[in-house]
Amino acid sequence: YWRDSETLWTHALACTRDNSVANNNLGFAVFKKENMNEAIGLFQKALQIKSSYPEARNNLGSALFQIGKVDEAIACYKQALQIKPNYAEAHYNLAVALLQKGRVDDAIAQCQKALQIRPGYVDARVNLGLALMQQDKLDDAIAEYQKALQIMPGHADAHDDLGIVLFRKGDSDQAIAQFQIALQSAPNNAHAHNNLAAALVREGRLDEAMAHYQKALEINANDADVHYGLGVVLFRKGRMAGAIAEYQKALQIEPSNPKILNNLALIDRKSVV
Repeated sequence: YWRDSETLWTHALACTRDNSVANNNLGFAVFKKENMNEAIGLFQKALQIKSSYPEARNNLGSALFQIGKVDEAIACYKQALQIKPNYAEAHYNLAVALLQKGRVDDAIAQCQKALQIRPGYVDARVNLGLALMQQDKLDDAIAEYQKALQIMPGHADAHDDLGIVLFRKGDSDQAIAQFQIALQSAPNNAHAHNNLAAALVREGRLDEAMAHYQKALEINANDADVHYGLGVVLFRKGRMAGAIAEYQKALQIEPSNPKILNNLALIDRKSVV
């Protein structure tokens, strides 16, 4: 019965009745295995037994968020916070969901509440940096990422996001350094490979950039931005057929993306000339 959390809590449910804790904890175990529908059912069962269970309400929100039901997730996080106002994780999760909805000011407020409760909450600090970056408060975002890295050096998302801010400020060398550190911590981070490739393109290091775009596509072949970026590199290297192929793959994913359509038109004009 003690092999792992899933078997432990499955056994607990078999031996007890109306066990809200076992339902919640088993739900969390299957959530971590990305079995979202099963997790949702277990969290809902826990809440049927004990409606005032903030952890189950928060966990239900996280599972709903993962399957794209963002509004329902937001409602769950708010309900968890009504029961437990100083619940740092629920404030953080609510911030992530609000940011997904484009409610940046509200997301910042929730991150700040999470950090008031738990100043060393690195993920909340990183999410606050992301929200500030979306408001073009780049120096403020840098400060948050640096605070996060003081607490947890090597945090891949913090290094990756810090690299994005530095890239936007025009500091390609420092951006490249941050993306490389992110990839040391998380070698299969497709987002960081894509960002590093873009920074290398700016510096004219096309062969290195192409290698990172290709690595990003090995991890996730359905990213239009990566196909587009690889197309740009191939175009600049004079490999028009390859560039067209990558732009077309990007268009299959995002058929109305004007940036991709414009670049394909540019190739057509060059071909006519």
